[in-house]
Parts: sequence; C-alpha cells; structure tokens
Amino acid sequence: MQQSVHSTIYVALPSCGHALPGRRVLRTPLKRPASDQRNSDSTDNSSSPAATERSSDAHRRALPWAITFDIRWRESVWGEQTQERMVKMFAAKELGLDTDMLSYRLRQLTLLLPDMSSRVASMKPALLAEILRDPALVAERCVRLREALPHANVSQMVSLQPGLLLEEVAAVLGNIEKLGELLGVDAKITQSLVTTDPRFVDAEAVEEVLEEMRRLMPQKDPKMVLIRDPSWLLKVERGTKRLGRGCNEE
Repeated sequence: MQQSVHSTIYVALPSCGHALPGRRVLRTPLKRPASDQRNSDSTDNSSSPAATERSSDAHRRALPWAITFDIRWRESVWGEQTQERMVKMFAAKELGLDTDMLSYRLRQLTLLLPDMSSRVASMKPALLAEILRDPALVAERCVRLREALPHANVSQMVSLQPGLLLEEVAAVLGNIEKLGELLGVDAKITQSLVTTDPRFVDAEAVEEVLEEMRRLMPQKDPKMVLIRDPSWLLKVERGTKRLGRGCNEE
C-alpha cells in the first residue's frame, strides 16, 4: 500500500526575499519507468563541469542583449532618465560618437546653459546631435547672445527653444530688434518677452498674430494685450505658412 505524503509549497516573493507557505497538496509517489532512469543517468553523466561551462557559454551567446547592448526593458521603468538615455544613445549614433564623449560635450554645454540639462529627455535625438556637432561654434553663439542680450535669461530662452543654437546670432538679434520695433517697446521689455516665450523671436509670426488679434478685438490695442499676456501668442497663432488657410478663406 502506497503511503500518501503531504508537502507544503512555498512561494518566493522577490520584493522581500522571503518565502510564504502556499496551499497544501496531496502528492503520491510514483515509480519511475526504467527509460526515465536511464535518461536521468545519462543527464547526470553530461553534467560535468566542462559540459556545464559549454552550455552556459552557448546560452550567453544566444541572449540578444549579449550581442547588441544592455537594455532590460522588463526590469526598467520608462521615465525621464530612461528617455534621456535613449536620446543620448541615438544622438551619439548619429554623430558616430560613443555615449561617453557625447555626455562630455553635453556637460560642457550645460556649463554655459544650465537649463539645458533638464530638457534633454524631451529633445529629438537629431536636434541634440546637431547642437553637439560643433561644440566650439555653439559655445561662441552662447557667449555672443549673452553679451548682446543683457536683460534676457539666455539659458532659459535656449532651453525652451534649443533650435536657436543652430541659427546665426546676427539673425536672432535682428529678429529681436524687429520685435521691439513692431511692439513699440524698449530692449528690456523685448528681451523679457523672448525669455518668457522664445517664439517671440519669430517677428514675422508675431506680426501675423497681431493682425489676427486686431480682427478679434477691434476695440483694444493688440500690442498692449499681447505684452501683458504673452499666452495670446499661442491662442491666436495661425499664419498660412504654419497651419494653412482658415476654413473661410479662399
């Protein structure tokens, strides 16, 4: 007569490292067939140290991350740090650099523009690559912008619109000067506006916004409204070259 044996199953919890008892099950010992016994013997013979090492090497070679790069998605939380890592990786690939060299260039840039460090995760890799392609040229542009715009926070302005680093300094300064003339304000107010919202640097777009505001509020001065509340730049920004013609326009 076969004797029944009760055993307890333990479930390992990775978060705490302890085992908790699970439900009890009834396990009846079975006689192993002779074929299984022979297979077990052959397995035991093949589990020598040399065979185990060969099997382990073959397993490591088969792992995808062993032949590409170390990304364990199931063990990662997709957050800002992961996003920043991916942006840097693809930007480095586009420039033909390793990530260490790209990170070094980025650190040098953030010494001049501290606010850029918090914007990397939201940048397109291609844009970051272009900015870091010629660090000396970008550094020169930063210095010139700071000297020419004493009332502006250049670090904040560029972090909100990194593409400004790819434009000629003379063109950026010319647009800012044109903005002041368009709004009829002095340099201090103009530079404060471009710091708050760098889209003000596009004087042509601002002019189109003012025209639309005149149509929407003919009894008010659109310039004063826009200066007091720069969010109107986003509210009525349209322009045929940006969003196309309105539905009522021929």
